[in-house]
Amino acid sequence: MTTDDMELVRQYITGQSESAFATLVSRHTNLVYSAALRRVGNPQLAEEVTQAVFVILTRKADSLNEKTILSGWLYRTACYVSGHAFKQELRRQKREQEAFMQSLSNQTESEAWPQIKPLLEDAMLRLGQTDRDALVLRFFEGRNMKEVGAILGTSEAATKMRVNRALDKLRTYFCKRGVDSTAATIAETISANSIQTAPVALAKTATAVALAKGATASASTLTLIKGALKVMAWTKAKMAVVVAAAAILAIGTTTVVVKELAAPSVEDVFKHYPVGRYLEKAPPVVVLRPSHYPGQGVDHMHGPPFSTVSERFVGLGQSFEQVLAVAYDVGPERIFLPSDMPAGTFEFLDAVPNDQKGALREELNKQFGVVAHTEIQEKYVLILRVSNPNAPGLKVNRSNSTDGGCSADAGKLKVTNFTMSGMTRTLGQDSSGAPVIKTNLDNSFVRVLGAYLGVPVIDETGLTNAYDIALQWNANLQGDAQKQDMERALNEQLGLELIPTNMPVEMLVVEYNNSPAAPVALTESDYARRDGSDLQGYWTGAEQMGVNAIHPNIWPVVVKIAEPTNGVFRVEWRDLWKYPEFHVTSSVTYNPPNVKIEIAEFHGLFEGEINSAHTEIKGTWTYNGTASHPMTLTLTDPKTEREQQAAFDAQKDFSFANGNDLPGHWKATLDNSEFAMDIAKLPDGKFFCSLTPSNWNDGMSATLVQFTPPNVHIEWAYGARGSFNGKIESGKLVGTLQQARNGKSQPVTFERSGN
Repeated sequence: MTTDDMELVRQYITGQSESAFATLVSRHTNLVYSAALRRVGNPQLAEEVTQAVFVILTRKADSLNEKTILSGWLYRTACYVSGHAFKQELRRQKREQEAFMQSLSNQTESEAWPQIKPLLEDAMLRLGQTDRDALVLRFFEGRNMKEVGAILGTSEAATKMRVNRALDKLRTYFCKRGVDSTAATIAETISANSIQTAPVALAKTATAVALAKGATASASTLTLIKGALKVMAWTKAKMAVVVAAAAILAIGTTTVVVKELAAPSVEDVFKHYPVGRYLEKAPPVVVLRPSHYPGQGVDHMHGPPFSTVSERFVGLGQSFEQVLAVAYDVGPERIFLPSDMPAGTFEFLDAVPNDQKGALREELNKQFGVVAHTEIQEKYVLILRVSNPNAPGLKVNRSNSTDGGCSADAGKLKVTNFTMSGMTRTLGQDSSGAPVIKTNLDNSFVRVLGAYLGVPVIDETGLTNAYDIALQWNANLQGDAQKQDMERALNEQLGLELIPTNMPVEMLVVEYNNSPAAPVALTESDYARRDGSDLQGYWTGAEQMGVNAIHPNIWPVVVKIAEPTNGVFRVEWRDLWKYPEFHVTSSVTYNPPNVKIEIAEFHGLFEGEINSAHTEIKGTWTYNGTASHPMTLTLTDPKTEREQQAAFDAQKDFSFANGNDLPGHWKATLDNSEFAMDIAKLPDGKFFCSLTPSNWNDGMSATLVQFTPPNVHIEWAYGARGSFNGKIESGKLVGTLQQARNGKSQPVTFERSGN
């Protein structure tokens, strides 16, 4: 009787009674072994699974309550352990089980058994706990209805009804998989074939290993135990990976009292977030609306084999960008938004049976008229590389599982079974240009880092294993200081470093279905200086990253500000070296003397204070939410600036006396990209030099040019960009280009491209 089982468990817990535990093992070995053997199809592996199950019982015994149906608990645990043991080859095992099992037993099997056998454990795991316990007691242990009812605490009639309904659920499951049979045949077949006699010595061996708490178990058995405990914990707590947050939130372990739950309403799902059983039984709808309920986070329930229902999501307190991140399966750091996206926070429920992300995209389009497409854009990114392969915190996951988990708290990040780049994901477009995205478990560590740092992170570690990572940093810091401390922790604890650079990356560009016409460009009369406006005018300046010997600015910019009498600013911004066109800013805020200019197109933000004469704005420029640099904008007369630039250009002498003279126009190919380098001699004997990558409008002005024939040394200070070291040989500039941003030092040869 089950009460006897739990009494034996109590004796083991309170008195460490080895005889009581041995009785339990002897009583249930055949049940556990049979379930494992059907699942893995290998007698030796089934014995290891059996040992692991009873070791888990010793560790979990004190968490079982007196009403636990131990045989049902052991059966379920055997399914978890055996499923974990052979998950990677489950399909092959199912095809081979019949022939293999026939060689193990001479018993006569019914016609239905060979078809039912490979599917039985999957079907049983999809039943509710009480239904599964009833079938285990009735057909696996051979008890009559009265005994089953006494154990479950229900009448004989109610028990019979429950068993019949559970059998009907099995019949439906089998029928969908091509096994056409009646509930009566299924009952008879399971009764006759579900239990096989375990090897004689197995009960004794399992008892000894379990009582030693696994200390004498083989390495493979210990791996099974560890992996199964993770799966059991995940199942109980409904832990989920957060897929689209600007900051990844922890979904803490939630102990749920298991009881029958009627189909919840949409409001029930939101109200009880993040209780997974409400999401599991949610109605098949898509709901997207402004926030009604408190809280913040996303709960993502993966579909089979990780749950018995289809993939689904529920989110509270999410920005519009975060909802887009879920719908399009990209990190928010890879999304480019229009300036007038909806503000505030939203909540959403997505529980449709098929193409959940596609349904959420349709809802976004229906309510807000937004669509998206992918583009390759050059962006500021962080490259992840290995700095110390022997760092203590980088631990390879040994479970061989496809399950993963992610949790975060203040100053703490923990991921389980994550690879650096995650699983392969296809993001393309169909014939109409709409994004096509394949659903997957993107257990990607660089994606987690990107969400934290607000910058795309590119994996160049070369690491292919899955890892368990626990990272800690100073949670008391804020903004850039916290991000810098996180980078320090990455280096010290995991032996990983982040190297900033600019490179082409795939971005998701979001836009309205009927995009408004592009605004008319500002004319000089629009931004001409006028009385009554502090900001209107033509401003020049630069992001101060170093000292330039030729120009005082390292990254020069021009800002045109127009302030019509209605008080609504129109502002255009251009980075002179890189972009040929001006970019329209997304917002301008002026609370004298504070000035704030935002450019959503490349996540730029300028914040500063204007002086009392309204001729200078001193502040900082922040790009992509990363490091800030000083920037000063000075009111300038555009006509005077053009005249000064023309006068300076007229002083540049690109002519050369012979092939080994430095001035001239040079070109080179590096990493399949063309670079142009223009060097001119100035009247004071110094040299002007600019380096122009193929996708830039103008060149970066060098901060230092040294020419001691034949040796040449050139430096560019933009973002510690790098240097060239080499010499002129036979009319060519031969040397190495050191790119300090990414640590690359590459050989390069520049040849003349013209006079």
